[in-house]
Amino acid sequence: MSDIQQVVPGPQEAAGRFRAYGARHLDMLAQRAGLSDDDRIFRDAYAGVSGLCRSVRGPSMSATPGKVCVDGIAEVAGQRVFVLRMLQARDPSLVGRPFFARFDPLATWLTDLEPAFADRFPFDPSPFRAGESGTGLPGELPGIWPGELAPAG
Repeated sequence: MSDIQQVVPGPQEAAGRFRAYGARHLDMLAQRAGLSDDDRIFRDAYAGVSGLCRSVRGPSMSATPGKVCVDGIAEVAGQRVFVLRMLQARDPSLVGRPFFARFDPLATWLTDLEPAFADRFPFDPSPFRAGESGTGLPGELPGIWPGELAPAG
């Protein structure tokens, strides 16, 4: 029997423990389980409760960019991914927008994930490029490029 099965043996008991222990129990689970296990535990517990208890959103984590919900694990374009969305965000335009991370069975937090289908997550700052429109900076800075340097004497 795995550690997860010892902590949460079945959906009915899982639902009861989630109600009885709240955040303290979820913190304990997060220390023992990865995001993929958290998703499975949540889905099992969710399936075993009445409709009155189904107002929960799913496993979520408070991270630097905001509160991120793990909506599930899916296969998209032949790649297994975590489906995520921002419940709250420093940038309000990101709230509710889904995004994807490469599936990693060992990942336990947002910082353990890598973006899928993009070079960065939507909340990551875009890389600076000189001359990029909207930066307010010139494309060239005169007098500092190799062709303009005086030869070494």
